[in-house]
Amino acid sequence: MKIKSITPPVTGWLEIDLDENIITHLNKLIDQSKIDNISMKDSLAGHITSSLELKDREDYLMDNLLINCANQFDQAFPAAAKLINHIGTQQRLVLNSLWVNFQKKHEFNPMHDHSGVFSFVIWMKIPTDWKEQAKLPFMEGQKHSSVSNFEITYPDTDWTLNQNYYQMSPELEGKMLFFSSRLKHGVYPFYENDGTRISISGNIMYA
Repeated sequence: MKIKSITPPVTGWLEIDLDENIITHLNKLIDQSKIDNISMKDSLAGHITSSLELKDREDYLMDNLLINCANQFDQAFPAAAKLINHIGTQQRLVLNSLWVNFQKKHEFNPMHDHSGVFSFVIWMKIPTDWKEQAKLPFMEGQKHSSVSNFEITYPDTDWTLNQNYYQMSPELEGKMLFFSSRLKHGVYPFYENDGTRISISGNIMYA
């Protein structure tokens, strides 16, 4: 009798604390997006009033951040990288789409995935603190509060779906998540705060 163990290719994601030069570049792109004013709202899944296209004309992000992230992903999750046909390919990765979301109170992104090979989210400005949001009267008595937070769902080795929550507070400003485009994620609304949460997202595809 011959027995062979099979390990399914369960994937994870990368967390990156961005360097100041990247943050400065992203803020310049955001400023320019307000001038260009190219709306992305109709092509996105979210219920967010304002989403604008960003144009990284010099490929600064690909050259100084995203290619390195893709290589790190391959090393950290080789089975998942093979599953999305990244390891072993000679095709060139390009930043296919890039946009900024200006999220106001009550707005949200339902659970969704992206097109492409890799996707990412970067939190630029977070005006709320999850601890304060969890204390709101209508959240009282709830065992787990997802209010205002970012959720990732991922399959375990027995194919049950697990949830991972990033609890939104200013401490997460400048943090990036880099993941397979197939990984489902969503953004819950925040309340009783007139500030704007600013986040950047993008999709990386083969040329």
